[in-house]
Amino acid sequence: MDGDWLAHDSHDIFYRNPFGAVPCRAPVTLRLAVRRPDRPEAVLARLWQDGGREEDLPMYLWREDHGTLVYQADFAAPAAPGLLWYAFVLRQHGRAWHYGNNPERLGGAGRLYENDPAAWQITVHRPGAVTPDWLK
Repeated sequence: MDGDWLAHDSHDIFYRNPFGAVPCRAPVTLRLAVRRPDRPEAVLARLWQDGGREEDLPMYLWREDHGTLVYQADFAAPAAPGLLWYAFVLRQHGRAWHYGNNPERLGGAGRLYENDPAAWQITVHRPGAVTPDWLK
């Protein structure tokens, strides 16, 4: 399925800020670039934690640049540490498009899916947590 008209790269701070793990309640920004001749009816960031319910967060048009619409969602990381998963849903012409992590699930550039996509993850940690030297 050709998804060249959508773009999100979890390794690029333009699309996900901050990059890497975040402390509980830290601000997070996600962006999705849409290159289509017509505006989508809705662009959503779908978020969930393991064992938790999904939340569809409406994204707003942050910038329009030479035919590319950049949508943005701002939110606070969960209050409890764990893994926060996310993907995107775009609704247009009575159809839902799903954009998620690549099939290798290594993060980075995403891919278009017909149904529920592979998700990107954000590790949420307690404020002040220290990374062990052996992991650096």
